[in-house]
Amino acid sequence: MTHNKLSYKHNNKIDFSYFASDCFHLSDKGHSLAAISLWNNLFEPVGGKTRTWHI
Repeated sequence: MTHNKLSYKHNNKIDFSYFASDCFHLSDKGHSLAAISLWNNLFEPVGGKTRTWHI
């Protein structure tokens, strides 16, 4: 998954809850989303894999 898009709150500000306090690593919430996206990607056919996931 190479094309990631950040999630925004209702007030059009970035939702930093997906990132750890250093704003570089993922938080538990971010890791959970990444794991679900990767799991779903395992069941997609070769050549038709999703390259995006929305944070």
